[in-house]
Amino acid sequence: MDMVYFEEAADYLLQRPDIKSDQGVGFAGISKGGEIALAIASCVPETKISAIAALNTVINFGSIPVYYRGEKVCDGNANLTDNEK
Repeated sequence: MDMVYFEEAADYLLQRPDIKSDQGVGFAGISKGGEIALAIASCVPETKISAIAALNTVINFGSIPVYYRGEKVCDGNANLTDNEK
């Protein structure tokens, strides 16, 4: 999953006249969405994000690879032993 997809969503919101763009935007997620929100916060520049809400989330980043601008930032196998990969 490439975090640029979500950065583009933030960029779109920040361009809207009804958004206070000087404050950034917030991301919220429940369960896997919370994990994604935290991944976004770790990759996207802080000038674009002002808040994260992650509810009922296992902070793990272990189920799918996470990319930012084509570079892998998490391989998606964090919980697997060498025999399970």
